[in-house]
This record gives sequence, structure tokens and C-alpha cells, in this order.
Amino acid sequence: MPDAFAGRSQPGWNDARSLQQSCHNNLLTHVSPSGEISEVINVIGRHTGAIKDVVHNGDVVIQFEHDTTLRINTEVVAGTRNGIILTLTWEAPKHVVLEDCVNLGAAHWFGGPQQKRQYWPIERLVLPNYSYITKEADNCAVAEPYWLNSRGVFYYFDKKVPLFVDQNDLEKNAACFIASVKPPFSSNRTKNELIYAIGIFDDVRKAHEYAVERYLDKPTGIPDERMMTYPIWSTWARYKRNIDHDLVLKFADEINDKGFPNSQFEIDDLWEVCYGSQTVDVNRFPSMRSTVDKLKEKGYRVTVWTHPFVNKGCEPWYSEAMDN
Repeated sequence: MPDAFAGRSQPGWNDARSLQQSCHNNLLTHVSPSGEISEVINVIGRHTGAIKDVVHNGDVVIQFEHDTTLRINTEVVAGTRNGIILTLTWEAPKHVVLEDCVNLGAAHWFGGPQQKRQYWPIERLVLPNYSYITKEADNCAVAEPYWLNSRGVFYYFDKKVPLFVDQNDLEKNAACFIASVKPPFSSNRTKNELIYAIGIFDDVRKAHEYAVERYLDKPTGIPDERMMTYPIWSTWARYKRNIDHDLVLKFADEINDKGFPNSQFEIDDLWEVCYGSQTVDVNRFPSMRSTVDKLKEKGYRVTVWTHPFVNKGCEPWYSEAMDN
């Protein structure tokens, strides 16, 4: 990482209302009206080559080699949460890999993917060219494209970006955000894009509150009271994958006979033909409708376990997913 990747020289951004953007040696910096560099945000276009042209038309539009373009939009946030929003939009042919890197500095960082070995804060996390999707590997059930640091800076990536994250691997104490049109992302794209917002605020609370308001959204409802109060009975706890219509009803009767309350009955692994088929295994459940109706008659609400993946070998569903 270049030595010019310096830290913030002053704690706040209150006097940085009219920031000038400069792009020098592929470093995106913010310069206050006094000419003092407030922060070097990140290395942009790590592999894009030389700058061919820069145009100011309200936004800053930078043309690189290989038909690669970067547009930088600056928005001043005024009010109770003063700050700056930079939106960076990269566009390139689909074979071009786009990569911007961020120095983690001395700040604490939050967000990123859920991991089996979870660091918190996350600046010590190591991710080697990590595809940013939910997946079975590493128990990655949550992959919100959002990073926030203790100094009031956040990064939020557009969800259509074919995003890979390389943290503390290519560069130490750094995270590189890579857009690459390759598996597990679809190749049916006409171009490659790396689009993200950088929010810069006085402190971490203001930054996060703004990110929630604009990008993340608040919950629109409240949890179901019955589900929060009483047990969820899952077939996995007793039977693992060995379930069928008769065992499920027997389990439900046993729970009722013991006088236990319930919020939900969960038909877990393996009600489907194979993992990801979303098709009932009629050898186990000849009529899933009948199974569910009988559980409801016994006083249960019913769910079945689903998951965001299709197993290899789960045919023809796996091949159809790969082809489309």
C-alpha cells in the first residue's frame, strides 16, 4: 500500500464543507479549502492503468485505459448529521477486473460478512479473495455489503456488483473490494461495474444513523410475539435427516402429551428430494398438505426449513441454476 495512504489529520469534518477531489497516482483524496489533506480515502483503480482524461461536469469523470470509466459524485449532507457522501461508479468491459482498496488505519471496523470464526471488531479478519454472497462455507448466512469504522466513515456497495473482498491478504491492514465477472456470479452481463458510496461524518453514530436512513432501512414490523415467547420445535433436534410423515406426527403428539407449549413446528432436514430442490420427497411425505393440516389440527403453526443454496449433485436443479 502506498506511503501516501495517510490517516485523517483532524478528527472532524465540520470545516470540510467544500471539499475538492483530487486523483493523483490513483489515490482518491479529500482536500479542505485550506489545502490540507483531510484523509486519503482509498486506492482507486488498482489495476486500471494510466488516466487518459478527466472531465468536470458537476461530477468528476475519469477515463482510464481499456474503456474503463470512473464517475465520482459528491453530495454534502447538512442538518443534524453533517457529512459528505461520495458515490463512485466504475464501468468497464466484462473482462476487466475492477479493484479499489481501503487502508483500515488505526480505526475499529464493523460490518462485513458473518463468519464461523467471527472477529469483532473485524479489522483482524482475513478474507482471501472472498466471494461476497451468502453460502454454506464459513457459516456465511449474512453478507450485507456495508462497512463502518469508529471514525465515522462507512462504505456501502450496490448489491448488483459481482463483489469479492480481499482483506489482510494481498495487503496487510487493508481491504480490497474487487468486481469480477466470474463464478459464483453470472457471466450473463454486458459490462462490469463497481459501485459504492463512501459516507464521511463527524462520528460513528452519525455515520451509521445516516446509513440506516438512506441505505439499510429500519425494520418495518415487530417480531411475532408467540414465536418470541414459546419454543420452536424442530425435527432436527431429535431425528436429524431421518424424518417422514409418521415420525413428524408422532413427535408432535409427544410434545403435546408432555404439556409443552409451542410457537412453531419446524419440519427441518430432509423433507425435499435433495438440498435445494424445493421439491417435496413424496417417499417421505406422500402428501405434505395432509402432514401440515394434521399438525395444525394439533395446535401447531408449521414451517419448513429452506436455505439459500443448491447442493452439487442435486439434479437437475443444480445444473439448471449453473446454466441460468
